[in-house]
Amino acid sequence: MASLIPPGMDLCMLPAAIAPPGETYNFENPESLAAATAALDILLLILTYLFAGARLWQNRHRWRMSDYMTMVSLAIYTGLTGIFMSLHQYNRHQWDVPLCWFNGHYMKTLYAEILLFGATQFFSKAAIFLLFRELFGISVTMRRAVWVGIAASFVVYVSFIPVASYFMAPKMGHTWDALPFEMESGIALQSWGIAIGASTVLLDIYIFFLPLPVLSHLNLTRSRRMRLIAVFCTALFGVAASVLALVYRVKLFLSSDDNTWGQALIAICNQVENSVAIIVGSGPAFSAFLRAHVMGISDGSWWTKARSMLRST
Repeated sequence: MASLIPPGMDLCMLPAAIAPPGETYNFENPESLAAATAALDILLLILTYLFAGARLWQNRHRWRMSDYMTMVSLAIYTGLTGIFMSLHQYNRHQWDVPLCWFNGHYMKTLYAEILLFGATQFFSKAAIFLLFRELFGISVTMRRAVWVGIAASFVVYVSFIPVASYFMAPKMGHTWDALPFEMESGIALQSWGIAIGASTVLLDIYIFFLPLPVLSHLNLTRSRRMRLIAVFCTALFGVAASVLALVYRVKLFLSSDDNTWGQALIAICNQVENSVAIIVGSGPAFSAFLRAHVMGISDGSWWTKARSMLRST
């Protein structure tokens, strides 16, 4: 692509893609997802901090490994949100993006985004699995299922490091500024993205179904059992977001004429996935926090009570 640009041409005067028939490039006031994604990022960040903060406060006298994992995932998620917000100007059709915007700084930001997304996904999902182990660990089958989930998450999301480093970082003798024009790696990277998207869907479905058999047999009244199941059923939002992200990844693979718009849609789904994962792991403690500090209903230690209910089944 770089060889097609006349020497001395101002890249800021050129669109990053050819506009489809009936369209023309617009650098001044183009159709954009920037405002919507900014509002969503802020809303999700507030909700995530609300749930995670309530969890960490409710468990403040005795943090467990799942709480530490939640704290790490929250910190990484915050940094990732900052990166997403720094890229809002790119959330437009690619023919409305000046070519000069695709530079070394942009590629470094994308590289950091991929690594932080993988880290957020791993730590947030590990926190959920560890919570299941802490709550339902009296079952040998559940303990094994939890470790299978953690191992699968590790394999899937640690792969972000070598893959992103191979495709999204400059090789010896190359520069960050040259990366946007090295199109040969695009297809392979998108294929890997589809594989990751499919793996994430499977993991989210696994997380959703894993506690349901145990919860359905708890020695509780019907209303309390349904309330507890409803807390974990928030994981359905994560399943929906991961499925939608996979659909957009496939669409982007089949038609890559508008990468920036497609990537913006995927980023929205990714943020929902990250937020929901942290919220799901914080759901039981958040519910106990509301009952104790908002409704004035003290159930003692929610964790101890949950464990005692399981032992009585």
